[in-house]
Amino acid sequence: MSLSNLARLLGRSAAIGCFSVAAKLPLVASLVPSAKLRRLIGIAALPDLKYGGIYSRSAYSPWDGDAGFRRVLSAVRSHTLVDEYRCYELWQLCGQIGALEPGDVL
Repeated sequence: MSLSNLARLLGRSAAIGCFSVAAKLPLVASLVPSAKLRRLIGIAALPDLKYGGIYSRSAYSPWDGDAGFRRVLSAVRSHTLVDEYRCYELWQLCGQIGALEPGDVL
């Protein structure tokens, strides 16, 4: 795992912890100016939702060299809670849909 990946993962873990704390303090959550952050705080308050980190040791990251994926990811990044790894998997699956007959996907 590279140092930059470790720093990114630690930052995400810290943010998740902050969202969980803010969710327990409604007054603090109401003062947050960003609608996106308020939404994440609201999600962190859900009783059946548990967060945890996935720490990969893999250095293989084909999405870094896929310009089309990077362009789409930058457009949707602020509208999804899905991480980069899973977004790339969905991107790959969507690319395979073209080989199917019309009507095969619901």
